[in-house]
Amino acid sequence: MKNKTTAEVFPLLQTSIEIDESGVKRLIESLDSGSSPIWQYSNLAYGRVHETINDGDFYKLIKLISSQPKGLEVAIKILHMRLHGQKKNEQHNKTIIGLGQELLTMFQFQRKTSRNDTSDYELSKIIKASYVTNSAKENAKILGDKLLKGFMSFEIYPWDYSRVLEVLASTQPQAFLETFLESNEDNREIDRLFLDDLRTRANPISKINKEVIIEWCESSPETRYLLLARVIMPYYKCKESNKLQWTPLALEILENFNEPIEILDTFKYSFLPRSWGGSLAAVMERRLPLIYELKEHQDRSVVNWAIKQQVELEDSIRQTRENELNEEKRRNERFE
Repeated sequence: MKNKTTAEVFPLLQTSIEIDESGVKRLIESLDSGSSPIWQYSNLAYGRVHETINDGDFYKLIKLISSQPKGLEVAIKILHMRLHGQKKNEQHNKTIIGLGQELLTMFQFQRKTSRNDTSDYELSKIIKASYVTNSAKENAKILGDKLLKGFMSFEIYPWDYSRVLEVLASTQPQAFLETFLESNEDNREIDRLFLDDLRTRANPISKINKEVIIEWCESSPETRYLLLARVIMPYYKCKESNKLQWTPLALEILENFNEPIEILDTFKYSFLPRSWGGSLAAVMERRLPLIYELKEHQDRSVVNWAIKQQVELEDSIRQTRENELNEEKRRNERFE
């Protein structure tokens, strides 16, 4: 590494042969000397060259890379490929699991500027492997809090890290729910996050097992059921009938909460679409079967609510359709 030309490309040269203990020492010396640009160490991610490095040495090497200016992204890429190369059901070493959490705790989320940005995918794979244990809950909350602050300040958007959100919800559901719902119970921006920004993508809460969600709600039912009702999409389109139906989670929330009308009033906000194509009246009309279903409910207060909402919704549909027809008539008259 005394030769300046070879020193600059040393990481690439080292990956051309098996990396043993001596090879690791040479890579560390190269990093300490600063003779090679940090991006050169990305070569360790490819061709499975890192697999000959034992977990202890791999940890030391990746930590050193991550400590360099612009080295964290390189370290994450190498770790992602380390995890990617392992067999599907293979247990990850505690050292590697800990490394994943350390790197992600250091990571600063940034807005995507290119379609070639693979950070969302790489981070989600590291989370899936590194955040599965109960001991990872606090680090998961730290990660979630950084995401939430970025969303609220508009420094990043939810679709920049949709995979990260989904995997974080599925691997650490309690940490996810506490961070995004409970710690921000009076923040309507959270509603926007789940019901608007993620509407055309999978709501990360849908990745959490229903039983886990209900258990979480039951530990503080007075507040948590309402918080949850605000951020879920309570209905879905049935493939067989092509009609909207209440989700099992929405119905269970309705059954479990002691004030079902509060839940229904919350669900009602999702009846009016934020965006649509074609006739708004037709879109609203497709919500009517949801009301009809509730008219058969065993709770009389729910039935009464449904009867009232049916009248209101049908009136809104008629008025909206009339407005649409008048607008269409005006447009046609302009071209006569």
